[in-house]
Amino acid sequence: MGEMADLDKDEFWKALNGMREAMREANEESIARDKRLAERQEALAQSVELLMHEVNSVNSAIQKDAENIRTLARIAEMHERRLTSLEGGENP
Repeated sequence: MGEMADLDKDEFWKALNGMREAMREANEESIARDKRLAERQEALAQSVELLMHEVNSVNSAIQKDAENIRTLARIAEMHERRLTSLEGGENP
């Protein structure tokens, strides 16, 4: 209690109140920071949700395109066989 012994009661209470005020301000800043972080987290969560929806849509379109490409490849093979047959090549 070295320094505390040197303070009179008024100085002690003034110092204590100063510490309380500093702690209150720090607490308010912490609460405000936590609120901003929560808002950012919510915005990021919404962004991720939208991104996942877009990714799923793109994946669906890719699957449809792949199916269409396979269908076109089968049609091209059938036409190639038919042309080969008409030109006197192998039978289909």
